[in-house]
Amino acid sequence: MSSIDPLRRRIVRDLPLLGLAAAGFGLASTNVSAKPMNAIEQSLENSRTSKRGVTVYVGGASVAMVVTEVADGFVIGRSQQYERIVVRIDRIDAAMNS
Repeated sequence: MSSIDPLRRRIVRDLPLLGLAAAGFGLASTNVSAKPMNAIEQSLENSRTSKRGVTVYVGGASVAMVVTEVADGFVIGRSQQYERIVVRIDRIDAAMNS
């Protein structure tokens, strides 16, 4: 036997545990990121129902609009300058109601 065989055995033995740990970490990070998205969606829905403006931050840019519809992973709105604005909800970094 070479000195690599025990190392390989240990790696093969520990690999399923590492997989479970990685899967658990992935689930935990999904749950953490779900809460801010719910808050963002709530701000968008508040803009839609109250017909008041919301500022959406996407990739460092800000977009001011009034939300007209939230559906299928997109928010659709309008502003004084643009008749129709469409933004993917999963791209939104933050939202501020006015």
